[in-house]
Amino acid sequence: MMTLNLTTLTAFGTVAVFLALGGCSVTPLEVKMSPAKPGFTNIVLSDDLSSTTPTTNFSKGPAKLFVTFGLKDVPIGDKIKGSWVCEESKEAPPNYEIDSATIVIGPGLNTGNFSLSKPTKGWPEGNYRVDLYWNDKVAESVQFKIGA
Repeated sequence: MMTLNLTTLTAFGTVAVFLALGGCSVTPLEVKMSPAKPGFTNIVLSDDLSSTTPTTNFSKGPAKLFVTFGLKDVPIGDKIKGSWVCEESKEAPPNYEIDSATIVIGPGLNTGNFSLSKPTKGWPEGNYRVDLYWNDKVAESVQFKIGA
């Protein structure tokens, strides 16, 4: 598929005017625009739902972790999923999925969040990530650390 920028359109317009003045006929050029690609924007991982500053290191203390995000060019009916994963810890096997949740996109939805509460025994020290899926494919991953 050909992508046209403003310079290309101006060049086509100049050629069309030149040919029209010379008595030639011009066949209209069909321009197909690529649909906008849906995706996540402004991803923030924090222990405060209203925070706009991402955090990547947490002590053992947060009562809850949040990942908030914006959505762009969202087709209604698409699904997004947040999957909380412990990549490496003494308390869990490698790449252990702690929890996940899925949202089906409805009209007017342009932001969202997923959260994970502190385990009963506290957060195990280790490396973690949140995978954000778009229709069953990982679209974004946010890595973070808990503990020293």
